Amino acid sequence: MEAVQSDAREQHLVPAGIAAGIGGVGLHTLRHTYSSLLREHEVDIKVQQALLRHADIRTTMNIYTQAVPRALREANRKVVKNILGKQGGNEAAARVPEATKSFQISPSPAT
Repeated sequence: MEAVQSDAREQHLVPAGIAAGIGGVGLHTLRHTYSSLLREHEVDIKVQQALLRHADIRTTMNIYTQAVPRALREANRKVVKNILGKQGGNEAAARVPEATKSFQISPSPAT
């Protein structure tokens, strides 16, 4: 089984990652992506833990799941609207901290 996984990685995943400009991709990369997509779709963290088969939820929370830019913008938007009301607008709320921009998989329009 391990040889099949290695062949699939070398023949398909790595070339696809290089072609996409993101470097070598492996099966573990897909687990991290899956976890982050579950988070983006607001799947309950305990469900994420079960799907990823983690014994300890801290593994799911601290290693696999990352905050997604859309979620960061939405959280910021709520605070801005709470403080500034309608005057805050979407421009201030749409700002995403610089450290999270490298995580973005694809650009998403500011809403």
